[in-house]
Amino acid sequence: EPGHPEGLVLVVLIPVDEAESFGIRLPSMFAAQPGSITSVEGEVLGEHDGTFGFTVGQRRGLGLSSPAPLYVLEVHPQESRVVVGPVDALMSTEVLLGSVSFTSQNHPGGSRRVLARIRSRHAEQPALLDLAETPFVRGGRARLVFDSPVRAAAPGQSAIFFDIDRPELVLGGGVILRQTVG
Repeated sequence: EPGHPEGLVLVVLIPVDEAESFGIRLPSMFAAQPGSITSVEGEVLGEHDGTFGFTVGQRRGLGLSSPAPLYVLEVHPQESRVVVGPVDALMSTEVLLGSVSFTSQNHPGGSRRVLARIRSRHAEQPALLDLAETPFVRGGRARLVFDSPVRAAAPGQSAIFFDIDRPELVLGGGVILRQTVG
């Protein structure tokens, strides 16, 4: 229409559970699949209505009663399973990354000291960034080994690394594949 920029897009947000009332059929991956909440050992502690409402590190809203606080440690949407445990199980010193890229075109590979952030509300932490391939291949894998344990490194979230001498300088980032507890 005249007066409207070409390529104008209107985005309407509809809660997943109300999509059908608007005549929208979502793929089954978006449908709420009830499942179990288990301990690390596999003991079923409770049930849930769908994994989409859970985040690694979450403590509230689990609907569980326990003598000690429980936290979400893992979310497995394919199995419709949420794993919970004590706060200590959220701590890790090593995080494996995929889809790693750098802000500059060339990176020699190898290892280097960085400041890394694994959650938007957490401060950067000193770590060793160890690139899996030398020379580095864009989109490849890397490993962050933190000087001190970090809390709630969640698979699927981004890890951003900064120059240790110039903390305002973003060097690059990657997607967290998994954490190593300890």
